[in-house]
Amino acid sequence: MELNGALSNPLVTDKKLSELSELYHRLLVRKRQPVPKVVKDRNGLVLETVKHVLALAGKPMQAKDIHEACEQLLDRPVSYSTVKDCLSEPHRKKSLFNRVGYGQYELA
Repeated sequence: MELNGALSNPLVTDKKLSELSELYHRLLVRKRQPVPKVVKDRNGLVLETVKHVLALAGKPMQAKDIHEACEQLLDRPVSYSTVKDCLSEPHRKKSLFNRVGYGQYELA
């Protein structure tokens, strides 16, 4: 006769149950810890910061360097995609920034 189901599985020891209990409690503690979030910015605040960064630099800058400088000026995390949206400005008639190379921008 063939054993199926619970009878074919090895018995779970008390040691395995205690390990599972410890893992469960570690995961519960980890879940309760707050996760740092990037603050949602108004596009105008980031746009003004990007303009200020490029004005201070006085030369073309890489988008990633502009993003880092914006975070330093605002003293908090800023979304990289918001900075890129400000630089690309597809919705404006007159562009505030010129793209001078791959990922490099300057004030117009």
